[in-house]
Amino acid sequence: MYSIQPTQAQSPLMWLRLQLYPYRRHFKWLRRVAQWQMQLSIRETLQWRFCRWVSLLTTDPDERILWQMPETKLKFALDPLETIQMHLYYRKGFQPEIGRWVRASLQPDALFIDAGANIGIQSLIAADFFRAKLGASALPLVYAFEPNPRILEQLQENIRLNDLQDFVCALPHAVSDRHATTQFFLSSQDNSASSSLAALGPGHLHAGQTVEVQTLTLADFVRDIANNRRVGLLKLDIEGAELLALRGAETLLARDHPTIIMEVYPALLRAFGYAYADICAFLKAHDYTIQRVMPDGALRTLPNDEWPADVAYGDIICFHASKTNSA
Repeated sequence: MYSIQPTQAQSPLMWLRLQLYPYRRHFKWLRRVAQWQMQLSIRETLQWRFCRWVSLLTTDPDERILWQMPETKLKFALDPLETIQMHLYYRKGFQPEIGRWVRASLQPDALFIDAGANIGIQSLIAADFFRAKLGASALPLVYAFEPNPRILEQLQENIRLNDLQDFVCALPHAVSDRHATTQFFLSSQDNSASSSLAALGPGHLHAGQTVEVQTLTLADFVRDIANNRRVGLLKLDIEGAELLALRGAETLLARDHPTIIMEVYPALLRAFGYAYADICAFLKAHDYTIQRVMPDGALRTLPNDEWPADVAYGDIICFHASKTNSA
């Protein structure tokens, strides 16, 4: 029998995984152990390494795990080898504080636009809200933009799983400040969140692959495609292109004053030639206040519009002067 010998580059755990992988169907139970150990007082990095090792050991090619979001009936088909989806499965959620602010900011009579929807975590939360409030909808109330073809396929599958086709429209476009055909840089398969309109390089888990996509502006999209309906909430998580999207939504912001939830990743902003201060200046010029969303969901105003130097990335929520930030 052929045996894989450990090398200097291989850890003992990886060597063991390679030995056991042909028998992976017998070790699916380890996934439950991995979920359980996340509740223990163990160093988080060790917990996460174990989860990743278990996924590597037990996952069949192209396997999807059916997972239900706690406290909801929402179901997701998860790839157990992808980072965000591992968070959902092993930690039973991903950025729950953002989900809470999405729920708190939705309005039954206004659209939710989710740019950088990924597999639909926030889009499905919103669609489920609209279904509960309205029962039925002749036109979509959630527009979910996801240019990564592989992740778009999962997003569409998750919409079908929850029978939310009447409430969510999934679109393959990239959101920007102009209409164009351009190259979209794909992330590696184990991190779906790093695909971008900019070539961010292997340091951001880019796979060196591109796909041709159409970019659009949100103002034109709402006017021409979404029946010019009012937008109540806008979420932007598009790996550094957030200011481009805001510029493309300028007339929309002036008309509708939507609440804005946005990821801030200063290293990625620089790839597009601007900084967090430029986002703040743009939003303040449109009468928005800006607060950082803390991991516990609390809001904190950042002094002098400076992103903390010791925080690699995070999220902000922006309220127009005509609105309150109470949720």
